Amino acid sequence: MLDIEQKEAHEVWGIRVPRQANGKYQWPAAIKTKAVERILGGETIVSIAMEIGANQSLVARWAAGARDASVKPEGPHNFVEVILSHDAPLTALPMSEIRTGP
Repeated sequence: MLDIEQKEAHEVWGIRVPRQANGKYQWPAAIKTKAVERILGGETIVSIAMEIGANQSLVARWAAGARDASVKPEGPHNFVEVILSHDAPLTALPMSEIRTGP
């Protein structure tokens, strides 16, 4: 399905995939999602890439990105243990100086 000479968009799984001015495909999110779902379902990255006409490393990045996004920390915040020396005085910070998010 990979056609280097093709200048126009092509269709994958019923979804139009346009080409950018530089000739690269502009992969819609729906195709990326379906590709990752099929990989998680047991199909290989190689078979998906060949079927849609994409580079294997690109499809592998989609799958890796989905895996990274699925790894979430437990709870709403990440915490770091802070150990103070016995000589360090304890002081309170004003609420305006406390960061509560990323």
